[in-house]
Amino acid sequence: MALTYLWLVPFGIFSYWLATFLGGALYTLYTTVNKIADGDLTSRLNFVAGRDEFGTIGVALDQAMDTLTELVTTVKTSATSLEETASSFHEEMARSNGQINNQYASLDSVATAMEEMTASAQEVSNISSQSNHQAEEDTKQVEMSYQRVQQAIQDINQLSATSKRHHIR
Repeated sequence: MALTYLWLVPFGIFSYWLATFLGGALYTLYTTVNKIADGDLTSRLNFVAGRDEFGTIGVALDQAMDTLTELVTTVKTSATSLEETASSFHEEMARSNGQINNQYASLDSVATAMEEMTASAQEVSNISSQSNHQAEEDTKQVEMSYQRVQQAIQDINQLSATSKRHHIR
């Protein structure tokens, strides 16, 4: 009679091994995906490729996370470069605006003196005013663009900081 139930021992051992293998792999997959969902882009499964489907899925997910991490790093580098360029552009714009204002002041003085002498001086003053107005409009457009770039940089830096914060955990 005992021999009748002897097949239960290998079946039980096999069942236990199968449950432990599947449960462990699924739990590791579950916890790693949750960490990634929480923003920890450094989490990896570290499964071995080729042993089973979990290994294949794990390696593919790790490769995807490597690519995503590289993309975030590239975006952060681009944001830094964009911030430096925008800052340099803003400084140049301020310098140009000062030069434009100096030119306008000089031309206005000349136009006032010449206005009394000839009618052609009035034409110079009108052209100067139009140029200054256009420069002011251009300056406003550049300032609005600069503010948009700064907002984009802040958004990217906030994304990067959130990613780093989860990485540190």
